[in-house]
Amino acid sequence: MARRIIGLICMLLGVLLMAGAGFLLYENHREEAQAGGESAAVLAQLREALAEEAQTGATAAPHSDETQTDVPRAMPTLEIEGQAYIGYLELPTLGLTLPVMSDWSYERLRIAPCRYWGSVYDDSLVILAHNYARHFGGIRDLEIGDTVQFIDADGVIYRYVVAAQETLERGDVAAMTGSDYDLTLFTCTYGGRQRVTVRLNRVQTFE
Repeated sequence: MARRIIGLICMLLGVLLMAGAGFLLYENHREEAQAGGESAAVLAQLREALAEEAQTGATAAPHSDETQTDVPRAMPTLEIEGQAYIGYLELPTLGLTLPVMSDWSYERLRIAPCRYWGSVYDDSLVILAHNYARHFGGIRDLEIGDTVQFIDADGVIYRYVVAAQETLERGDVAAMTGSDYDLTLFTCTYGGRQRVTVRLNRVQTFE
């Protein structure tokens, strides 16, 4: 009798665990789809704002963040739906074009990739994003020689080429921000313990 009860309890626990896993999977897919939709909507507005800027000759507002005083030279931003964006990122190999927020937080990462550190102006820019399929989930597939473009809030295009890929530990901030590469893209591995990190060097800048 006791064995039967234990067996039923184990079965019930198994069902509950499977239901929980299914719910988490559903939530992840829902969150990912929502993030992809929000990024696309922001990107459309960002491109429209850049086009208007080009026609009028206006320039984006410089961004100042008192909470990040050690971030190198501030980049200009465009405000979309109450959030500041420094521009957008084009990853042709992955078929992705993504807006990039000026500063990062966990809430902002649910919408779009964010600047983690640095600036394009001194070749220290670091951009992070969730590993959603429509954000940085595919950057592990970038290969050396692949090209990436960043278009800033003034419409200036910065072209980069993939130079290396590495996996860093979650807390290794110095290695993430202190490299000699001109641009770094990173996202967390599944489970969040490590960071998939793509290093790039700038090859051309033009209007």
